[in-house]
Amino acid sequence: MATKKKTATKPRTEKSESRRSTAAKPPQKISQSVKETMDKLRESEKKYRTIFELSPGPIATMSPEGYVTDMNDRIYDHLGYRPDEIIGKHFLELPFFTEEGKTKLMENFIRRFQGVEIPPYDIEFISKHGHRRVGNLIASLVRDTNGAIKESILIFSDITHLKETEEKLLALNREIEETNKRLQRAYNWMRERHNELRKQMYEEEVGFLIDREGCITGVTEQALECLGKSWSQLLGVNLAEFLDGEGAKDFQRELKQVWKGIANWITVELLLNRGPRPFDMRMVRLTGEEKRYLFAIFR
Repeated sequence: MATKKKTATKPRTEKSESRRSTAAKPPQKISQSVKETMDKLRESEKKYRTIFELSPGPIATMSPEGYVTDMNDRIYDHLGYRPDEIIGKHFLELPFFTEEGKTKLMENFIRRFQGVEIPPYDIEFISKHGHRRVGNLIASLVRDTNGAIKESILIFSDITHLKETEEKLLALNREIEETNKRLQRAYNWMRERHNELRKQMYEEEVGFLIDREGCITGVTEQALECLGKSWSQLLGVNLAEFLDGEGAKDFQRELKQVWKGIANWITVELLLNRGPRPFDMRMVRLTGEEKRYLFAIFR
């Protein structure tokens, strides 16, 4: 009687057990994993839609070819266009972009697909009613699990008022700078004129620099010529000594008034080398480095 030949069996190993365990994973566990993944995707989609709809500024999604695939309602609030007037159009066909803006968009669109990181940038819009607006645009790429570009998300912020404020500040700064230049020119002119008048006064006016008591500390060339005396003969002498009697009294009275801030023209007779001669006299306060003086002008 023939006997059956026994077939040798391979011993079970840890690796074979692992494959057996994976292959034998119950279908209900796979279904649970898929369900959890789908729930997470739906939750993410819900959060995205909430942000998309409640954003204070316009948000759009765009296909890799440049066509608008979605747009929230804020576009109407800012530019007067309904989303259905925008969705499906290529971004170069959108009516609210200027020609310059479209050129900038195309350049950045190409660079972004080349992997260049594009920072937020300003772009000009035109509303449906023809009003010009300035916006700040942020754009980012969305990729799938394989790394392929799925879509672009564009977020707009209206910064028109901010730009208007910046332009007003720049204009104000330019105006201030121009005013400062005009003031500087006026100051230079006044300083030059002052120097000319001061030079003329010392050369042509009969004038004396005196202290609080009326003693002479300085004198003009014309005064020296009129009195016929040298500078050393006048230094320290009270100016009243070169005035007639009544004039000397008026001078002393006026001297006190000037130090109180009251300056008037008075008529006195100055004792010149050729004899007394009537002059109109006025005293002006001057401040030196260490003390205060008066300048007595005779005309």
